[in-house]
Formats: sequence, C-alpha cells, structure tokens
Amino acid sequence: MLGLDMEVYYASEIDEHARLVSSLHHEVKHVGNVLNLDLQRLKKICPIDLVLGGPPCNDLSIVNPRRKGFDGTGKLVWTFAAIVKDIERICEGYNHVFWLMENTAAMPKVYKQEINEKLGMEPAKWDAKHFSGQRRARNFWGNIPGMFTQPELNKLLESEKKDLSHAVYKCGRLARIPHSRTITTSANSLTITNGKNDHLVLMDGVPVPIWIPEIERLFGFHDHYTDAGLFLDKERQALLGRSWCVDVIKQLLSPLRSYFKVKQT
Repeated sequence: MLGLDMEVYYASEIDEHARLVSSLHHEVKHVGNVLNLDLQRLKKICPIDLVLGGPPCNDLSIVNPRRKGFDGTGKLVWTFAAIVKDIERICEGYNHVFWLMENTAAMPKVYKQEINEKLGMEPAKWDAKHFSGQRRARNFWGNIPGMFTQPELNKLLESEKKDLSHAVYKCGRLARIPHSRTITTSANSLTITNGKNDHLVLMDGVPVPIWIPEIERLFGFHDHYTDAGLFLDKERQALLGRSWCVDVIKQLLSPLRSYFKVKQT
C-alpha cells in the first residue's frame, strides 16, 4: 500500500492458518519458530532493513485473569528484543535497522515498566478508533521516524473519521454504535457488552451478529481476506483478533518512504 519496493519478506509464524492466509496474498519466506532464529540463521538472511514484531499479548493483558506474564508467552518480548540487537550487530557499518514492536495497551503497569526499562524507551500509543470503527489501543516501541510525534495522525484527526457504519454492508444493515470494542478471539468482543445477543449490527431492525467481511473491513483488510481453505467463521475471527490494524501500521510506516526505494506508479 505504501509502494515500498521490497526485495524479500521473512516471517517467523507457527500458526498454520496465518501461514496459509499470508501465502495466498503475499510472497513470504517462512523461517520457522522464532525461538530457533539463532545468530547463525540470522547471519544467513541479513542484511535486514526493517524488523516487525507482535509478541502474543494474552499473557500480558490485564483482561486475562490467568495471565502468566513473562513466564508465559510474554517472554517472546525478550526474544524479539534479542533478535533486534543481533540484527543490529550483524548489520553494523552496512545499513541502519528500523524496528517496531506492538503489544496491547491494556497491560499492568509493572509489565509496561519492565519492557520500557529493557528497551530504553516509553511506547507510542496508537488507537485504531482514529482510523476505523474499532477501538484498539496498542503500544508501539521502536525507532520509526515520527512514531512518537504523530504529525500525520493529527492531520488525519482533522479530516473525516471512519466509524462502524463504514464497515457494515448496505443491505438493510445498520451499525448500532460508532465504534466496536477491541475485537479479540473471544465471541464476546463482537457484542456491545458481554450480553449474548447484544450484537453490534441491526438488520431490518433486529440485532444480528457482525459478519466476518465486516470485521475484515474494521481491520483494514479487503473483503474475504481470511476466506481460505475451509476455515470456519470462528477461525477467521481468531486470525483477525490476533492481527494488527492495517491503517495504523500504514500510518506508522509511511515515513519509511523517505528512506527506501518506492515503486514507480
């Protein structure tokens, strides 16, 4: 979408559904489990210009009463940080390494503080509600130019903002509220409250569930982006619930157009 001329995109993904969807839409070279990306393997694929990471947030989220913090999947925050450092050392004197790490803004202060101390910075907080009809506050740590000042976001806020109605199909369906809650892998996140039938959409005046293509629109994907194989709706929702908001990432990475080759249109 930004027109950046990518030579190669490596992904460390172990979810088979996510691997299938990405392979349908993009040219991706999968490198296996991130825990197996040691120094020798990194040397083989470097130089790397941009490192992106989204360690699972389930063990870091304040909404999960059974969270294990950094003793669970939260430890992958440290794995990501170590990989960035290794790549920076490998590429030293050859190229600058940009990096960006995302995680939920709804984490206990002690977790956030520990990450800040490890990475040597506070995060930039970006919320998808400024770009779509979904509230999705996320913390981003990194060294992308402009990510903390957000000048482009300020311009965007002055223009027309999208709400839930922009994602809902125009066939007798109406959004009941301007913005949904943060959509996760839980079915409850697709309701206004935790009520079983408190759906986000009215169809012919009756509350009905939001459709998967409408959720895809909320995340900035095109309709049926996750419609792969024989995936069930709950499996597609699970993929979306773990993903990033495309328009937020597009805005965050847009300054890189000044540093890298852009395709001529």
